[in-house]
Amino acid sequence: MITITTRPYLASEKQQLVRQLPSIYKRIEGFTMKFIFILMIFLVPFLLLDKYFHFSSNVQLYTCIVFLILTTIITQRITNKYEAQFGNKKVVEEVNLGLVEVIHVKTERAIKREDPDDYGIAFYIDVTDKDQRKCLYLWGQYLDDLEFDNLFPKTEFVITRRMDIKETIDIKLLGNPFKPENTLPAFNKNIWKSGKYPLDGELLAKTIDEVT
Repeated sequence: MITITTRPYLASEKQQLVRQLPSIYKRIEGFTMKFIFILMIFLVPFLLLDKYFHFSSNVQLYTCIVFLILTTIITQRITNKYEAQFGNKKVVEEVNLGLVEVIHVKTERAIKREDPDDYGIAFYIDVTDKDQRKCLYLWGQYLDDLEFDNLFPKTEFVITRRMDIKETIDIKLLGNPFKPENTLPAFNKNIWKSGKYPLDGELLAKTIDEVT
């Protein structure tokens, strides 16, 4: 059995996510490293040209000012696009307004798939969804320690994930542990290159007996 619902973040979940955000020191460090790298992209060709053309001091000054302005703009835009802005304000707002996905599972069957390269092990979990047999695919490093301590898979568990980026933020183990029926090798390189592999939390339209 599988039940998937959505709800707002609990206060404890908001605090957990905020604590995981990078500190001001880390954000400044990251911004500075990107700034230096981008500035060097501008400066190195200019210095090579200056070696042959010997630009005047005024040209050098104005060019450096332009490079600094462009570097600041580019670095800020990269930070905004890929790191949810220089500060954490936007991320906190997204958490406050966002939803979580709660996946409640009851099962007695599972198949394990080996870890390809420190990506984390995976499990195909036998579930029933609206009277249809399916597989819930779970994959990630968050399962490694649980499996190592023989705490997973279990006959009942609840996974809480962020709706926006589908990232697991909590897993509650409620049932009894059991052993997977089989262990499959990791996906080969061709499958990784093709991208034709299931994602963590994906509900597959096939039964566990069809997993190969």
